[in-house]
Parts: sequence; structure tokens; C-alpha cells
Amino acid sequence: MRLIHTMLNFFDYRNQIKKKLIYIVKSNIENYMNEIEKITKAPDYSTEIQQTLQSLKYKVGIQRKEAEEKLFNTVDVLIGLRSDIVGIYIFDDTNNKYYKTSRSDITPFYSFVDQPSFRRMKELKGERVIIPTHKADYYVTQTPRYIFSIGRSILSKENKEEIGIMYVDLDLDVIRKIVSPLQNNNNQFYILDGDRNLVYSNDQEGLGEPFQSSWLPPSFLV
Repeated sequence: MRLIHTMLNFFDYRNQIKKKLIYIVKSNIENYMNEIEKITKAPDYSTEIQQTLQSLKYKVGIQRKEAEEKLFNTVDVLIGLRSDIVGIYIFDDTNNKYYKTSRSDITPFYSFVDQPSFRRMKELKGERVIIPTHKADYYVTQTPRYIFSIGRSILSKENKEEIGIMYVDLDLDVIRKIVSPLQNNNNQFYILDGDRNLVYSNDQEGLGEPFQSSWLPPSFLV
């Protein structure tokens, strides 16, 4: 009986450690999201960015080119803040984009404004929108690039009207590093979002798609 009791205590201890690790991983992911959200809020606090976005529609020729150059310089500075940023995009109120990528260029034929996530950013009026793991077909690469993104609309400091959209594409390796304490060679690891889509797993199969499994309960804690 003493041996059984000792074994039960051991398994209970292991479960407690595992729960604690899951809590730490969840907290680290949320903290990371909050750090990236600060970058998306940069236009809220920059008078120059705000004035540039609001004045673009009135500028032509050299003046417009100079204003656009300011926005390109802005995203160039912001993308240099973190090595895990794949791309930063700013859209003005007529959906012209100003962007910088760290890995590869993007195809000119991709329509960002037609994506549900883009419309969602407009609807939420400055609240953050997290775009779960997805295949970024707009990057020009030979192999599929899986990323996740955070975006939000840019609101005028004066009247809180929307003057643009900003979002950030992020390398999935960030999540891999955060969850590494929970991974080993003997288990599969999955992160699902509230819609039961696969955000992360040990391999790339099924990423960004609805997760199908016989052992997953109908409802679960996210």
C-alpha cells in the first residue's frame, strides 16, 4: 500500500508540474501578444504618422511621394525592433499599402482588403484582431510560409475616426520556442483557438485548419 500511495503522489506531482507549465506557456503567449500589440499602437501616439495618413489624400506629385516615403520609413524602423517580425503593413484610408518584409517580398496580386480579417479590423474600431496560424500565400517563397498576425485599425487622436489599418505578420517559430518546455519526442502537442482551428502542433500538417480528433471533447477550455 505504501508503494501505491507513493506512486499516486508521484503521478499527482507530475500532473501539477504539467498544469503549471501549461499555465506558464499560456501566460507567455499572452504576454508576447501584448508586446506585439504595442507595436501596432505606434501610430496612435505618433503625431507625424497621424498627420501623414490624414494628409495623403490631399497630396499629389512630389509632396505625395515625400509623405509615402515617411510611411515606408516608419515600417522600416518598426520591423527592425524585433527579429521575429516577418512583415509590417500600414494601409491608408483608401487602402494603399506601405509595407516592409524581413524574409521575402509579397506578390502584387494579393488583395488584403478582401480578407475577412481586414474587414474585422475595421469593424472593431481600434481593438486588436489576432489572425491565427495561416498559410501566407502572398509571400513569394518556394515553400509555404505559416505565420500568425495581429492587426487593428488606426484611429485619429482628434475625432477617433479610422484613418488607416496596421497589422504585423509574425514567425511561427516564436510559438515553437514558447511551448518547447512542454514538448518531447514522445508526445504530440496541439494549440487550438476558440474556433477549434489548429494554431500550432509538432508538425505543420493541418495548421490553420479545423482540428479533427476523436479524443477531443465537444467543449474544451482555450
